[in-house]
Amino acid sequence: MDLSDSDQSLASHISGDPTGGEPGSQSQPKGRKEPAHWRLEEEVSFLRYLYDNRTSTDGLTFPKKTYMGAAVHIAQEFKNQKGGLKTDGVCKSKFSSLKSAYFA
Repeated sequence: MDLSDSDQSLASHISGDPTGGEPGSQSQPKGRKEPAHWRLEEEVSFLRYLYDNRTSTDGLTFPKKTYMGAAVHIAQEFKNQKGGLKTDGVCKSKFSSLKSAYFA
């Protein structure tokens, strides 16, 4: 299977998802939001924003207003985002998962 030209996540190829991971092709349970999809460029821009706005922090945690600013920054820089909105809560969760992946 050639995955080089695919825009789908690896999980959709591995799980045998018959929809191929297409957004909206599976029904979301009521009350659940569509998950955000992060492209590499968005992650880089997000981390650069956090780095540029790290004043008065240890660089490992940020106040809510920084995550709110990051969400606005991502929305302005990337108009055609896949998946759900990247809110301040989503940004905080993303940073937490990146920290645990790289500082495990």
